[in-house]
Amino acid sequence: MNNESEIVMSMLCVPVICFIYYFRRDIKNLVAYKQLLISFFLFFLASIFTNIEQLIWYNYFNFLEHLCYLASVFFFLFWTIRYLISERGSTRYD
Repeated sequence: MNNESEIVMSMLCVPVICFIYYFRRDIKNLVAYKQLLISFFLFFLASIFTNIEQLIWYNYFNFLEHLCYLASVFFFLFWTIRYLISERGSTRYD
């Protein structure tokens, strides 16, 4: 049986997808925006896998869920590092 919180988490990703689609031109101006989008997409997939694992193939989808969370965190970490490096280079604190 699915937890209500897992279903709500998947449903909360939908407005974020709409936000990303609406502001896609502005998002493309961010440093390494593709890494940020991949990170969110993997997070979204993990939330979908969380709900699917309760229906079929628990071990398989549980593994995929955690793999997506892990990859999402690494992509977000790399994006954060690249963003901070670009901000540091563009702003001087003398």
